[in-house]
Amino acid sequence: MREKLESFIASLVHEGDIVLLHSDVKKTCWLLREEFSSYEDIVNFIIDSFLKAIGEKGTLVIPTFNWDFCRGRTFDYRNSPAQTGILPQIALKRVDFKRTRHPIYSFVVKGKLTETFLSCDNVSSFGMDSPFGLLWKLNGKIVLWDVNYQRGFTFAHFVEQIKNVSYRYEKVFIAPYIDENGKEELKTYSMFVRNLEKGVITHLEPMGKILEDEGISKVNDFYGLKVRVLNSKEAFERISLELDRNPDILITYEKFRNFAVGQSMHDLARRLFPINRSITGKGFRKSLEIIKEYLPELQIKSIKSG
Repeated sequence: MREKLESFIASLVHEGDIVLLHSDVKKTCWLLREEFSSYEDIVNFIIDSFLKAIGEKGTLVIPTFNWDFCRGRTFDYRNSPAQTGILPQIALKRVDFKRTRHPIYSFVVKGKLTETFLSCDNVSSFGMDSPFGLLWKLNGKIVLWDVNYQRGFTFAHFVEQIKNVSYRYEKVFIAPYIDENGKEELKTYSMFVRNLEKGVITHLEPMGKILEDEGISKVNDFYGLKVRVLNSKEAFERISLELDRNPDILITYEKFRNFAVGQSMHDLARRLFPINRSITGKGFRKSLEIIKEYLPELQIKSIKSG
């Protein structure tokens, strides 16, 4: 299984790629449990497989986000843990990875462009001068390893900030910060946050489905694991276009939380409306495939002409 996993990763990314890896590795650890002595060994194998695939010319970026700074708690550059899952926690402990400095949205990095990412001195979490902006400028890949858009597609917030969406605003946070040399001082950082007074709730799945339908997000399967791979520039352009058409594509509102069926109908209509359909064309078949996601019992049959 380990050789198959290594080959699978090599099919997702290639030599020289810049890769942002969001992950949920619980299922992966279960799949490989009999071939390794600990889950930590499995996670390191996953990380090393990505590093092997991208080679010396590539760069691997892993989110080590921690939101304690937003609550006024001290951020310790060397010791504040990642709050984004097992893989980032283990990557953070590795001496071959280096951490960027933002106290809320930090990353650990290894590869050719490590120093380029470490040079980011952004105050705003999702600004153009952040690692998200750098990833976009460098046309990096985003890999969502068995994690859905709602939990893993943080890049969407970068697009929201660049587009200056009306339902978010820049909020300032001030808290103690201990740097890599152990020096402590009060520092100020900011985040483009949701307007909670308006009941804004992040809702990224509809946009994710659009990206999948149009082939911008490529879904890969490994023994039941869903791994999505996106090109950052393509994703940025498509999300930006959709925000121009529908400013609320990435959100819903608290008052609609209990209307799940209505929301689902609206999401389906969003996906079906843009498709060009004729009774025997590709658009008609694509529409049926989408409807089948909602009605799994639907049977689709085709009959040859003549």
